[in-house]
Amino acid sequence: MDKLRQEAEKAELAQAVAAIEFLKNKILASPSSASQQMITSLDAALLACHRDGAENSPTSGIR
Repeated sequence: MDKLRQEAEKAELAQAVAAIEFLKNKILASPSSASQQMITSLDAALLACHRDGAENSPTSGIR
């Protein structure tokens, strides 16, 4: 059951990252100056998601 929960969390994280990347691409198409601030925030969110995913990865301790 623990493995199933881990895989579900990975899938949820992957969906969140995909949604953020989709929004980022939509905002990039906007000429608004406020869009640059949103891009910065979305980049930070993506970085946090990738970092969180790496920390929870079974190979995170391997270098």
